[in-house]
Amino acid sequence: MRYKNWSIHFRDTILLSPSGQSLRMIGKLYPELPKIEIGLNELNDMKSFFDLKPDLFERYSIRDSVLCL
Repeated sequence: MRYKNWSIHFRDTILLSPSGQSLRMIGKLYPELPKIEIGLNELNDMKSFFDLKPDLFERYSIRDSVLCL
């Protein structure tokens, strides 16, 4: 995916988490960083999610990235 002049690569990191836990479960380990929940429509169509709700998309994607670290 291209965004402005950047190339973005998506990777599934579930196998890198303790016992293969989801980001939702990892977010529960850090009460100050809960996973931001979005609807099924947004999960299935990230492009539209980005186009329609860019602020929420940014917060959602940054939080997921932080939880992966």
